[in-house]
Amino acid sequence: MAFSKPQHVQQWRFSSDLEEFPSSSNGIRLARRHSGGGAVYHDEGNINISVLTTHEGHSRKRNLQILAHFLNAELLCRPSDDVGIGTSKLIANSRDDLLIGKPPNGGAKVSGTAARIARGRAYHHFTLLVDVGMDALRHSLNSPFKDRIETNASRSVPAKSVGNLAQHIKRSTNHLVGTEELVEKVTDCVLRAFISQYESSKLVRWGGEMDKLRGIDEILNNLRSDEWVYGKTPKFTLQLMDNGGAICVENNGLICENVAPSVEDEEGKLKKKNSVLD
Repeated sequence: MAFSKPQHVQQWRFSSDLEEFPSSSNGIRLARRHSGGGAVYHDEGNINISVLTTHEGHSRKRNLQILAHFLNAELLCRPSDDVGIGTSKLIANSRDDLLIGKPPNGGAKVSGTAARIARGRAYHHFTLLVDVGMDALRHSLNSPFKDRIETNASRSVPAKSVGNLAQHIKRSTNHLVGTEELVEKVTDCVLRAFISQYESSKLVRWGGEMDKLRGIDEILNNLRSDEWVYGKTPKFTLQLMDNGGAICVENNGLICENVAPSVEDEEGKLKKKNSVLD
C-alpha cells in the first residue's frame, strides 16, 4: 500500500509530543501511530508505504532490499545519465533506513522504518522522501523542549543527514517535472516493485470509498481524537525555568503537579513549593 498525506508530524505510540514536536509548527498537525520507530515528518512530497503480511512472512530487510533494487534499476541516476552528480545508489543500513548517495557508504536518509506484529499478522511501514519541504521538516522535528524534558519514554534518534530522492532521479533535460508528477512516478515504481514478487497479483487503486469499510469510522475517529494524540503521552516532567520550576504530566496527558522554583524562607533555608492541580 502506498499513499501521500498533507503536512503532519507522526509520532510513535509511546513518544512525548512536546519532546518530538514544537507546538508552534505553523499549523502542521500532530498524529500518533500504534507502531514503534521515531517521529517523522510527512507532506505530499513524501510517500507512505505499508507492507502487510503474516508474522511468518514479515521481513523489514527483505522489503527494503526489494524496493532499493527496483528503484536503483528503474529511476536513479547512473554515470551515463550525465546529470553532474555521479553515481547515486539507494541502500538499506543496519537500522532499516534507506540512504541515498554514492556507494559504498550511502549518504542522506530518505526513509525510516516502523513495524508492528500482533495476533499472527504484521505490518511494516516506512517513508520515502521524494520531494518534501526540507525547511518545514527540520523545523517540525526540532522541539525547543527536548532538552528540558525528563521521561522514561524512548527518544527519536535524529538522522545526521536527510535528503530527497528528487535530485537523484533521472530526468529529461527538456522536461522538468513537478512534485506531484514525481511522486506519482515513484509511487508507480514502488507498487511495481512489490507486485513483481508475486506470481498472481493485481493493482487496486483506492479512491474515496473509505467509508464503505466496516468499522473504519470508529478507527479513524479514535486516531484523530485528542485522547489518542495527546492523552497517550507517557509520563514526563518539563522544566520550565533554569531555577527549578517544572510541571509533571501523568498518564492521559493531564498536568498533575506544579513544582515552584526554589525560594528562601525567613531563616535563609531553601525550600520548594509543591501543589497538586485539580
